[in-house]
Parts: sequence; C-alpha cells; structure tokens
Amino acid sequence: MAGPYLSLLMRGIKRAESRFSKNRGAPFRALAADDIVLFQSVGGQIEAFGLVDRCLFFELSESQSALSVIARYKDELKLLPEFIERKKDSTYATLIWFKKLVPVNGPQVLKGDRRGWVPLCREQNLSLL
Repeated sequence: MAGPYLSLLMRGIKRAESRFSKNRGAPFRALAADDIVLFQSVGGQIEAFGLVDRCLFFELSESQSALSVIARYKDELKLLPEFIERKKDSTYATLIWFKKLVPVNGPQVLKGDRRGWVPLCREQNLSLL
C-alpha cells in the first residue's frame, strides 16, 4: 500500500480502502465480509491486517465513472489529487470497509510474483505465509 493511505486508515481518518483498475481482477468481486486483508508496504513487510466489514463493486461507465464514485465516497476514501488523476479512467472499482484493523510486525511473505491480491483460502497460496 503506497503513500499515507494505511496510516490514515489505521487512525480512522480514512474509513474505506479502494482499488480502481482498467482491468477486471482481484480484488474486484473477490472479497466478501469477514475476509482478512493483509496490508503490505510496496516491496516491504506486512504492516497490518483488516477484517472486511463490507465491499462495493462497480463496473464503471460513462454514466457511472470513477470520478462519480470518488466524488460520492470522497469523505470515506480521502484520496489525493494525484491518485484521482491516475485512476479517473478506470473501468472497475472496489471499495472496502473494515470491522477491525490490527497493526502487525511481520510475518514475512514469501512470494516473488507481482500479484497484489492473493486469496489465501486457496491451498496452494497458504505456503506464502
């Protein structure tokens, strides 16, 4: 997770996490209530985990653009202008609220690929922890 977003989320200033993308892929429609999300700094350690409360998924279009979703949830997302500019042409959005956020020291993740979202419920991925 880049920038100040995890700190804002942990302090309760940012109340929802988001993922905007031009391509359909995780976490779009891959998360549900009571899933656990690990927060890892870019190229670094896991810094926290969160228990998902609820998610919203958007297939974006001209009538419901990334900018309209961002505007509707701006108080909860606390997104920086540079982020908004980069993501304004996204075609998919995932918004995630958490019941609980917990800071952690470790564990190390033993994955070397570029996947940002890995479902740990799949047996082959459990070895990554």
